[in-house]
Parts: sequence; structure tokens; C-alpha cells
Amino acid sequence: KFQQYGLDAFVRANLGLSEHTPSSNADGGHVDYEGGMSLGLHFLDYFDPDGLTSLYVGGGASFELTVLSMIRPEDQRQERDRDTMLTGGLNVDLLAGYEFMRASAIHFYGQLEVNVPTYGIHSERRWGVVDTYLPGASAEIGVVF
Repeated sequence: KFQQYGLDAFVRANLGLSEHTPSSNADGGHVDYEGGMSLGLHFLDYFDPDGLTSLYVGGGASFELTVLSMIRPEDQRQERDRDTMLTGGLNVDLLAGYEFMRASAIHFYGQLEVNVPTYGIHSERRWGVVDTYLPGASAEIGVVF
């Protein structure tokens, strides 16, 4: 961190929390978000660089890897129920946040972030097609040390 500016290098992991059961999709083709990970760099600009607290805005980019799974039709499930699909690309990130207790070695922040992919997701199997665009947003509370 510099006085008015900051760099934020990060690695994140995402986890899908719901899954459609193969028994309720006999024809196959349903796609679930399994999870993903991203690696990125953000540049931050603090509104009050000398203050104990400060709002900040920033931007940057992240490379994201996304894992999807597609349910196979019932007659194609001899080996497994699902096919895994990997996709990914570059996201442009915009963010705003509030950092406090900046004078201490360990301080805290709250941040809102919007992730805009520069790519679309397209993957085909015999039993289905995924053709989508997945922008994202996140709210974070964290510790800087």
C-alpha cells in the first residue's frame, strides 16, 4: 500500500451451493455451477489517504476459471451421471470500499465489487448446449495485514 494508492493481489475460490438431481432430469442437459477460482490484481485510490478511515474506489482485472457440470441423459449414464465443463477468461473488475483502523498493522475493510467478463461461455455436448454470459457481483468484509 502506498499513501494514496494501493494494490490488491488476490486468489479466490467459489463454490456452487445447489445441484439439480439427475433423477429429475431424465432427458439430461441441465447445467449446474460447480465452482471456480480467480486470480487478479486491483488498483485502489483512497479518498482520504491520511485518515484513520477512508473510502476508496478502484478497478483491475482477474482471470477466472469456471467449472460447470451437465447432466447426461438416462441412457448415457453407464460411467457417470454428469460431464464436467471448464471455461474461463478475463474479467474487468470495478470496486468501491471503506477501510478503517488504517494506522494499525492489521486493519479492516468492506468492499462492493462488480465483475464484467470479456468472454461468453459456450460449450456443447450431444445432449445439451451451454451458451451464456455470467457477470458477477460480490460484497466482502476482510482484514488487511
